[in-house]
Amino acid sequence: KGALDKPRGLQPNSVYEWIPLFELRNMSKEKIKVTVKVEGDFAQYITLGTCSQDQATGTPATADWLNQGEALTFEINPMNAQGDMWIIRNVAVKISVPSGVDLGKVSGSIIVEANAI
Repeated sequence: KGALDKPRGLQPNSVYEWIPLFELRNMSKEKIKVTVKVEGDFAQYITLGTCSQDQATGTPATADWLNQGEALTFEINPMNAQGDMWIIRNVAVKISVPSGVDLGKVSGSIIVEANAI
């Protein structure tokens, strides 16, 4: 079989980690409360976490993982005149797909909600 016959995307009996998958920045003048959650069938396979911002050292990033399926909640301070790094939070995502899951019938979304406090 040719290369086009190989499976693509997520595979059963696999774990995928993105450290980080995305970052959030508070560019406002107000402190914000952020909630990151997963909805849909895929939520049962996803673990969220936060990770360090320092990528200049060349050290692989590590994540502080929550419990699988748990929403991530944190506050981000407003930007100040010095432009400090407290305005940035990195979000890590891990997907653990067990054996026997039909991924063609599973869907979900990562939802980010932010509110000024």
